[in-house]
Amino acid sequence: MGEIPDKQIFLDKEFKQDLYPYLKVVVQIRKGALDEFKRVLSDHKDLFTADGNFNLINRLRHNVFKFGLRKINLSYSKISLSDVTKKLGLESVQDTEQIASKAIRDGVIDAHIDHGLKTLETREVINLYTSNEP
Repeated sequence: MGEIPDKQIFLDKEFKQDLYPYLKVVVQIRKGALDEFKRVLSDHKDLFTADGNFNLINRLRHNVFKFGLRKINLSYSKISLSDVTKKLGLESVQDTEQIASKAIRDGVIDAHIDHGLKTLETREVINLYTSNEP
């Protein structure tokens, strides 16, 4: 459902050995590191396939994008889509634009895309404590 389990589940003595590859998946999703996620997926493909979870874990790739975009959105007020493409390890700027648009629409990030300049711009965060809003 897109929720990432708490790391403590993976550190239980009884399951630690068996769940270690899954812990590596969770860590890479939280990092937003697509290249490392792909490496973990290929390194443990046989285990994930035997467990019947390979297709499910492969679909988590979109969560990697979401976490990566969130980190970028928090770090940059304005960044070119080509730089986002490099940071997320995507194939093209068009793919990045589509993924970012979906993330904006889904409320994952609070930003907008300037299609003319090909940039992702974070919307200004308003400090409610200094405003006149109730």
